[in-house]
Amino acid sequence: MGLDNERFDSQDEAVIAKYLNSVLPPFVEWEKRVIEIEARKLGYLYTPPSQRRPVVCTKNDADLKEADIYFLYCAFR
Repeated sequence: MGLDNERFDSQDEAVIAKYLNSVLPPFVEWEKRVIEIEARKLGYLYTPPSQRRPVVCTKNDADLKEADIYFLYCAFR
């Protein structure tokens, strides 16, 4: 599931930030990244470990459910 390369590359990062901050407030850091695996590009959104825990979804939207907790931190030390 996903977008073709052109659509992924053209996604407005301000729109992505606005959406993420509307469902996972107060602020979620993220980066738009692309890696190559076996000559195929894979675009993804990376979220570094969150300093504020837990990260709780504040509204229902598609697969996101209000009050669900998202663990945006590294379990390995």
